[in-house]
Amino acid sequence: MPSQRRFLLCFCVALNLLSGKPTSALDIPLNFQQPPTITEQSPKDYILDPRDDIVIRCEGKGKPPPRFYWSKDGKDFRTELDHRVTMEDNSGTLHIRTPSGKRAQMYEGVYQCSASNVAGTALSQRITLRLSKSPLWPKADVRPVVAWVGAPAILPCNPPAGIPPPLIFWMGHYLQKLPQNERVSQGLNGDLYFSNVLPSDARNDYICYARFVYTQTIQQKQPIQLIVKTLESINDTDPSNVSGLERESPPGNRAPTFLSPRGTRSDVMALRGADLELECIAEGQPTPRIRWFKEGGEIPWSRAEMQNFNKTLRIANVTEADEGVIVCQASNILSTAQHFTTVTVEAAPYWLVNAPQSQLIEPGQSTAIVCRVGGRPNSQIRWMRNGTPIEEIAGEANVKVDRDTIEFHDLPEGSTGVYQCEASNRHGSLLANAFINVLAISPQMLSESQQYQAAVVGQTVHLDCKVFASPEADFMWFRDGEPSPLQDPRFLNSAGSDQLVIAYALKSDSTTYTCSVRNELGKNETKVQLVIRDATTITTIPNDLRMKRLDRAVFACPPSHDAALPVKVTWKWDDDELPEIPRFVAEGHTLTIWNVTKFDQGTYRCNVSTELDHILAQASLTVYDLPDAPRNLQLTNKRTNSVQLSWVPGFENNSPTEAFIVEYEEDMYEPRVWHKLKTVPGEVTSTELPLRPYINYCFRVKALNEAGTGEPSRPSERFQTKATVPDRNPSEVKGEGSTPANVVITWKPVDYLRRNGPDFGYRVAWLLLEEEDYTKRNMAFVTRPVFIIRDAPPFTPYQISVQAVNSRGSAPEPEIIVGYSGEDVPLHAPDDVQVDVMNSTMAEVTWDLVNVSSIRGHLKGYKVSYWIRGLEDSSAPNIMSFPGRVTQGFLPNLRPYSVYSLTVHVYNGKYDGPPSITQHFVTPEGVPGPPEELQVVHLSHDVVRVKWSPPLQRNGILTGYKLHYQLVNSTGPVKTINVSAANISEWTLHGLPTDSIYKVYVQAFTHAGLGPVTLHEARMDVKPDPSPVIDIPQQTWFIGVMCAVALLVLLLLIVCFIRRNRGGKYPVKEKENAHPDPESQPMKEETYSDDKKPLGGSRPSLDTDVQRGMSEDSLDEYGEHSQGLFNEDGSFIGQYSGRKEREGMESSTATSPMNPTNGPIIGNHTA
Repeated sequence: MPSQRRFLLCFCVALNLLSGKPTSALDIPLNFQQPPTITEQSPKDYILDPRDDIVIRCEGKGKPPPRFYWSKDGKDFRTELDHRVTMEDNSGTLHIRTPSGKRAQMYEGVYQCSASNVAGTALSQRITLRLSKSPLWPKADVRPVVAWVGAPAILPCNPPAGIPPPLIFWMGHYLQKLPQNERVSQGLNGDLYFSNVLPSDARNDYICYARFVYTQTIQQKQPIQLIVKTLESINDTDPSNVSGLERESPPGNRAPTFLSPRGTRSDVMALRGADLELECIAEGQPTPRIRWFKEGGEIPWSRAEMQNFNKTLRIANVTEADEGVIVCQASNILSTAQHFTTVTVEAAPYWLVNAPQSQLIEPGQSTAIVCRVGGRPNSQIRWMRNGTPIEEIAGEANVKVDRDTIEFHDLPEGSTGVYQCEASNRHGSLLANAFINVLAISPQMLSESQQYQAAVVGQTVHLDCKVFASPEADFMWFRDGEPSPLQDPRFLNSAGSDQLVIAYALKSDSTTYTCSVRNELGKNETKVQLVIRDATTITTIPNDLRMKRLDRAVFACPPSHDAALPVKVTWKWDDDELPEIPRFVAEGHTLTIWNVTKFDQGTYRCNVSTELDHILAQASLTVYDLPDAPRNLQLTNKRTNSVQLSWVPGFENNSPTEAFIVEYEEDMYEPRVWHKLKTVPGEVTSTELPLRPYINYCFRVKALNEAGTGEPSRPSERFQTKATVPDRNPSEVKGEGSTPANVVITWKPVDYLRRNGPDFGYRVAWLLLEEEDYTKRNMAFVTRPVFIIRDAPPFTPYQISVQAVNSRGSAPEPEIIVGYSGEDVPLHAPDDVQVDVMNSTMAEVTWDLVNVSSIRGHLKGYKVSYWIRGLEDSSAPNIMSFPGRVTQGFLPNLRPYSVYSLTVHVYNGKYDGPPSITQHFVTPEGVPGPPEELQVVHLSHDVVRVKWSPPLQRNGILTGYKLHYQLVNSTGPVKTINVSAANISEWTLHGLPTDSIYKVYVQAFTHAGLGPVTLHEARMDVKPDPSPVIDIPQQTWFIGVMCAVALLVLLLLIVCFIRRNRGGKYPVKEKENAHPDPESQPMKEETYSDDKKPLGGSRPSLDTDVQRGMSEDSLDEYGEHSQGLFNEDGSFIGQYSGRKEREGMESSTATSPMNPTNGPIIGNHTA
C-alpha cells in the first residue's frame, strides 16, 4: 500500500482585476457608447422535452441597451404575431408556451438572435431547436431464435429512432438485469450477442428496453425466446417455426470469427473533439478474447479505455493524430482472427488561435480583425457587418477584406460597428462577433478615489488603479511621503502599469499608496491605504488516520491568527462539503467521525480562514474492514483422497489478508454444518485438500485479516470421494453391567469421516474369560454404540472386542478387553471388629478382610458407621470410608464422655455389604468448651458483678471455673479466682480502682483439665460516682425494720395455727382453694434465694478457694473398671442408684456420659 503523504497548502487572497488595456469591450464603462455584445445564448444543438415550455436564451449588453430580434429558418420571427411567444424585458430570451399534441413541432427549426443599438448589431450562433421524441416500438412478429449448443446467436433489438437516440439495455421478467460477460454482451446497436450458446441460456424472457433520457420514458420490446438445441432435444422443435442461426449438428471447438463488424476490414469517420467508439464482437469455442492495437503507432491510452469486456474501444476527444488503422484481434486456443478499422478524422470549423476580439482604438489608428479557422473539409469564411453580408455594403476606402482578415486604416473618431465572421463546412458552422470602437477620452478613474486594502504578511498584494482612457494612459506609483516613484525591486511593475504588485508583504509595507495617470488629453489619480496583518497558520498539522470500521476518527487543526481578525475553521471531504449526518461532528478546530465505514475514506481538508487569508491542511482517512468473500472457487486434480481447490480473493478492504480458512460441509451426516479443514497463508490462492473416503464434500473459503474473519465465499461444486474399508476401530471399549445379570458393552463411535463407506456398523464379539479358544466367541452386528449381553452370572469376566465394518470390508483386528457383568450385593460382613479408644476424640477400628469371592464386585473398600447411643433416632450415623484392601481405620472428631456404637461393612462399585456385629465404646472426659454469655454489671463505683453461662460443650462433668481479670494495657499479673462449684455462674468483684478498664476472662474445667477461654472479651470502664453509694443491707435501721417485720409475721402464723387447731369451720370450696391438688398445679422452676445468707460478716479473700457447697458425680461412682455395670442396651445401671447427698440441692437425675450436664444453682458469691 503506498505511503500516505501529508502536505500543507497555503493560498493568499488576491483580487483578479482586468489589466485596464483598451483592447476589450468589457473595459468600456457603460457611460460611454458601446456596440452590443452577446453575453449568453442557448447551445447550438438544443433538444427539449415537448411537454415543457420552450425557452431559448439570448442575453446581451451595450450602450445604449440593445434591442433584440429573432429569425427562424432564415426568416424574421415576429414574436408579436404569436400569443404563445413572449420575450423578457431588456432581454432577448424567448418563452414559448408549448401547445398540446403535435402542434409543438411547429416551433422546431434554426433560430438566430440579433442584438442592435445605434453602434451596431451582434448575432448569436445559429440555434437548432429539436423536440425530443420517444416513439413506440414498431409492431413485429418476434419469432424464437434457435441455436445449437456451442453455436453463436444474435438477439436483435432494432430500437425505434429517437431524438436523441435511446439508451439500450436487456432485462428479463421481474426487471432482473441479464448478466453479461466475455461470452454474452450487448453491441453498440443494442443487439445481444452470444459467442457460443450454453444450455443455461435457454429462456423465453429476453427483453430489450429503450430509455429516452429527455422524456424519461422506457419502451419495451416483446420478449424474445432463445431455444438451445441439443442432441436430446433435436426432435422437440419444428424448424419451420423458428429463425436464426442453426446448424445441422452441434458444433465443436472452432476458431474465432467476427459477428460485429462483419469481415476483416471497415472504415470509420470520427469528428475532431468527439468520442470514437469501435466495436469488436467475435464468436468461437472456447470464447475468444479481444485485444486492441494500432498499426504503426500507439493507441492514446491516456484518452482511451476498453469497455464491454474489452469488446469496445473508446477514445475520448479525438484529434487528427488518432487517424490510422486500429486492429482488433480475437483469439482462442485454436486460432487468431483480426479486423482492421481505418479511422479518418474530420472536423467542424474551430478556432486555430482565438476567436476575433473587439477593439477600442484611438482616432487615426490602424488595426485588423483576424478570423483563423480550421476544419475538415476546409471551412468557408463569410464576413458580415451588423448582420449584413459585407459584400452588400458600399465599399469604404479605409476598410479592406482579405479572406480571413479585415484591415482598418486611419479610422476617424466615432467610427463604430460590429463585424461577424462565420465559418462553415458540412459538419457545422462557427460564428464570432467583434466590434471596432474609435474614441478619444482623457483618463477616467474607474476605481474609488480613496481605497482601503488589507493583507497579511507573506502575501502577494495587488493594488489596482482601474482607468479608462483613449489614447492609452501612463501610470506612476508613489509611496506616502516620498516624492519619487517606487523603484524597490519588491514592488513589481511599479512604472507604467495600472497595478502595483508587492511580491512578499511585510508589516512595514502598511502605508498609503498613490496612483497617478495621464495621457495627452488629461491626468487623474487615486489613493490606496494598505494595512498588513499577521498571517494565519496551523500549529499542528492533522495526522493521517488508519481506523478499523466502526471506530472513532478525530482530526485536529488548531490555528494561530492575527488578534484583529476573527478566525473560522471549516472542513471538506474530498473537496465536497461534509455530509449533514450525526456521525460527523465538527466543533471548534476538531472533526470527529463516529462509527467510521469504508465509505468515509478520503482526504479531509481543514480550511482555517480569516477575511484576509486562509490556510489549508489535509489528512487522509483509511478504514480497514473484514475482507470480502473469495469468489470463483474451482476444483481440479480430483483424486481418491485429495483435490486441488483454487479461488479468487475478494477485496482486502485496506488490510492485507493474513490467511485463508478452508471449510467443508457434507450432506450425509451433518448437512449444513461447516467444519474447518485447512488454513493457508494469505498470499496463497490454491491448495491441495486432504479428503476422506465416501464423503460428498462441498467447500468454501473465508479470508482473515487484521480486522477479523470475513464472510465465507459461495460454496463450491460438490465432490464425492470413493468408498473403501474402515481404517480404524472404535476406541474406549468398555464392558460393565448395569444389573448383576448383564454386561453393557459401550464404545466411542467411529467418526463419520472414518466410516469410509455405506452400510457402516460394528461387529461385537464376546467370550467368557475362562474360555481359552477365542474362535468360539459369540458375535453380533449392531449400528449403535452399545450392546448388552444378557443372562450373565453376576460379576463374571468376559473377553470383548468391537470391530468397525462397512459394505467394503472390515477394519483391522480389534484389541480384546476384559469386561464384567454387573455387581451384586456383597454376601459377608467383616469379622473380628475391634475398637481401641485412643483419646477423648479419636478411636482406632480394626477388622478382618472379607473373602474376595463374596464381594461379588470390584472391592472399593470398607465403611465404618458410628453413632452416639441414644441419638439413633434424631440424627443419621456418621460414616467413614476407607478405600482399598485395608483392615483398620481411625475415627476422628469424636465427642468426649460419650457412648458410641459402630458397625463395619464392605462395599463394591454399586452396593454396600451387610454390617458387622455392633460394637460399643466409651470416650473419656475431655476439656469443656468456652463459657457463654459473659457480661459485666456495674453495682457501684468499685463493685462489679461478672455473669456467665455454662459451656455448650461440657465434654464431661464440670468441676468449676477460673475467673481472670487484668487492667488493660497493664504489665501486672493476671488475677485469678478459682470457682470450685459448677453450679456457680456469677461472681462479684469489690475494691476495684476507679476510672480503670479491665479485661475479664472465664474458663470452665473438668477432670480432664481447663477448657478455652470464652470467645467474648468483656470490657468494663469503672468511673467514680459523684453521689455516695449506700449499702442499705448493712445499715442498722434497715436491720431493725427487717427484724420487726419478721416478728409480726411470726405472730400472725401463731394466730393462724391456734385458730386451725380450734377446728374452725370453712366452706368446702374455700378448703379446696386453700389446699389444691398437687398434681393439678403447674410445675414451677426451683430457685434459691439469697435471704438465707447472713446479712453481714467478713468476706473471703480474693485469693482463697471457695469450697464446694454440694457433692458432684464422677465416673468412678459407676464403677468404670468393674464389669456388669452396663445393662443389655449399654446404659448405665448406676444412674438409677442415688446417694443421700444428691437430695436437696441436686437434681434427682444423676450425671452420666449420656447426661453430663450439671444443673447450675445460681448463687451470689462475692470476693
